[in-house]
Amino acid sequence: MILLAESELNDIFTAIELFCQRSIARLPITNASGELAGSIPQESICLFTARLQQEIAKLLQQARELSDKNTSDRQHLETALQTSQRQLSDILNSAIASIACFRVFPDRTWEYEYFSSGHQEIMGYAPEELMTDKYLWLSRVQPEDWENIISPTFADIFAGGTASLEYRFRHSDGTLRWIGEMMISRRDPEADCWIVTTVATDITDRKNAENALRQSEARYRAIVEDQTELICRYLPDGKMTFVNQAYCRYFGLQAADLLGNSFMPLIPEEDRSCFPELYASLSVENPFFTCEHRVILPSGEIRWQQWTDRAIFDETGQILEYQAVGRDVSDRKAAETALWRLNAELELRVQQRTERYELAVSAGKVGVWDWNLANGEIYLDPSLKALLGYRDDEIPNRIENWASLVHPDDRLAVEQAVNSYLKGLRANFQVEHRMLRKDGSICWMFACGTGVRGPDGEICRLMGTDTDITDRKIAEEKLRNSEAELRALFNAMTDVMLVFDARGRYLKIAPSAPELLYKPSQEVLGKTVTEVFPEAEANFALTHIHRTLSTQQTQRVEYSLEIDGKLVWFDGSISPLEGDRAIWVARDITARKLAEAALQKSEEQFRNLFDDAPIALSLARVSDGRIVKVNEAYRQMLGYSNSELVEMTFIDITYSEDVAADLAQLEQLVEGKISQFQMEKRLIHQNGELMWAHLTVTPLRDRGGNTLYSMAALQDISDRKRAEAELQRLKERLQFLLASNPAVIFTAEPVGDCAITYISDNVRAIVGYSPQQCVGDRYFWSNRVHPDDAVQFLGNLAAVSELENRTCEYRFWHADGHYRWLRTELKLLADSRGKPIEIIGYAADISDSKSAEIALRQQFEQERLVGAIAAASASLCS
Repeated sequence: MILLAESELNDIFTAIELFCQRSIARLPITNASGELAGSIPQESICLFTARLQQEIAKLLQQARELSDKNTSDRQHLETALQTSQRQLSDILNSAIASIACFRVFPDRTWEYEYFSSGHQEIMGYAPEELMTDKYLWLSRVQPEDWENIISPTFADIFAGGTASLEYRFRHSDGTLRWIGEMMISRRDPEADCWIVTTVATDITDRKNAENALRQSEARYRAIVEDQTELICRYLPDGKMTFVNQAYCRYFGLQAADLLGNSFMPLIPEEDRSCFPELYASLSVENPFFTCEHRVILPSGEIRWQQWTDRAIFDETGQILEYQAVGRDVSDRKAAETALWRLNAELELRVQQRTERYELAVSAGKVGVWDWNLANGEIYLDPSLKALLGYRDDEIPNRIENWASLVHPDDRLAVEQAVNSYLKGLRANFQVEHRMLRKDGSICWMFACGTGVRGPDGEICRLMGTDTDITDRKIAEEKLRNSEAELRALFNAMTDVMLVFDARGRYLKIAPSAPELLYKPSQEVLGKTVTEVFPEAEANFALTHIHRTLSTQQTQRVEYSLEIDGKLVWFDGSISPLEGDRAIWVARDITARKLAEAALQKSEEQFRNLFDDAPIALSLARVSDGRIVKVNEAYRQMLGYSNSELVEMTFIDITYSEDVAADLAQLEQLVEGKISQFQMEKRLIHQNGELMWAHLTVTPLRDRGGNTLYSMAALQDISDRKRAEAELQRLKERLQFLLASNPAVIFTAEPVGDCAITYISDNVRAIVGYSPQQCVGDRYFWSNRVHPDDAVQFLGNLAAVSELENRTCEYRFWHADGHYRWLRTELKLLADSRGKPIEIIGYAADISDSKSAEIALRQQFEQERLVGAIAAASASLCS
């Protein structure tokens, strides 16, 4: 018999082991005092063993089912993870962009981790080339762009977040390309670096179009704004869309006061009647007209202007707008009026002088005298004395008495005239001189006479008349003064002024612009235009002279002449004069014509560049947002027709939720706080669908810095946005899978301590710790592995390779204060050169399966013990 103390009976297995070892039928049990406490019969042991076998079988079945479930879940997770990774890789490699990931360290060095296959299409180099030589990319960046654009972005990287930049890059084919790049960075505290992801696209076409557009616009504005002529553009309804600074200065208004308003109110109502006929005369073959009219300045002053208006047609022949060039012709109009008045006054004065002379003779304005040279006596007609206000008896008939009444300043001239005649130096005696009247006033006399010769042939007497020409002298003085003023006016003028008769004969040529005459005035005066010009030019001049005289209306004409080997353009005005004569006033407009030609060429270049640009472009007024011009790419992108767009503003095609951000940026642009802005917003397509566009907005300002228009370049990024949304959904699905998976997914550094760089959020549910705790401490995980399992765990971690996954099971200290069994499988990821990138793996809680395994092992031991007991019992029975 074997005695077993009650304290030694820890479990039933002790009793079973004793039964098996000793082959006994009953096992007595004593207490601490040695007294018999009871006994365990063999039957009880057998019944317990049977029940124990049933329980162990159930536990074993449950363990097998749990193991199968864990294996199935793990395989499903691995499949989902591989699919997600494959989809993500397909998206990244199919994007028409260079997607890269690299690490940046505090000393501004970097290491590449990934390049998408799109990099070769964008920059010309395969990902393998850039991974091999990390300075290859830097060597191809334009040096000034590295200093001014890329280098400053290190501050954005170290601050975390996003940034965008544009720089020039030397493509592998040798061309210089513009690259647009979006960058996002996040801090990796464990590695003491920043993980940066970039998406780069080729924006060379957009940049070239923008530069060409800016150059064309600069040339256009340089030509327009530097002109002294007034330049404007207006729509068919008269509303102005552009005015240059000369126009604003002329009217004393700001561009904002003029744009969007009609110019018609500036013209007196009686001068507007000619416009309907002028506009009706325009066609593609005859796109311009010239007219003169008055304008009313804000001060109320009325001045004359001359305008040349050109219609701009679309491809269907419809008029889109008008471009007009004008100048002030008030001085010329005043000169024409003054010339006309002068001619009328001269003709009137000639007529008056003739009438006055006849009247003078009949009215006693002439007196007779007879001078005896021998004795000095002179007969003076009493009417002659009366011209000076004297009676006949008040002036003795002596030559010295009459000579004393000659004005002192003129006495020498009269004496010389007499002596010259007497000496035979002059054919006749004529002299004009002043006389003193009785009342002290002065009058002008015209003295003329002839000599009477004596028997010796010598002149002994002079007989003649004195005529009062005071009125004529006064008129001539006024005329001289008037002519002096007119001559000064002519000298100040640069216009050619000619007077023709009905036959085209040169009657007068003003001395105002001799260098602009076809031939010198002395060669053409008295000749007809047919004698001066070739046939074509002569017929042209005669046609307009005859038309002017027949209609008695001023004719306007532009023409050109070759003068001294140069082509000179003139703006001519032919007006009727009295006596079947016409005055032809011509101004040199060669500079304006050259400017118009350059302006038209620049405008055509600008229009062609704008219309043919491969990117969508639009021009909108900042005052009301009205769209004034779009190119074909814009129409194709949004689907609207020209007739629809002219009635719309950019707000009408912007999705309502994006309007506020757009207007806020535009306000800063107008105020000059920013030079341009870029944004992504949703646009409303003509079919009602929403589309995403990348918007670059640049202001168009006048010389005063006032923003008049905003030019927008749009790029359709709907596909990219859909890809981003799909990628985000993929990430969310992946995140969901990671969060709902029963296993923890993690990545770790491939070298050194293999610190965890990422761990899924469900780590809290598995081991009770947050992801931040696991990632924040590089030794967090290894320090919580059971000491007895640490060597195995670290050994598997160190032995992981690209060719072989490593699996290990170990105990891990849970946050609740107990060890849990975990199963971890590790895989090494490497690049194309075999360089390790990172370790990925999962950790699953296998505590239940481990408990089942332990229970199963115990069951096997129990079964073995039961078998031994059964064998012993059979032996005893036999």
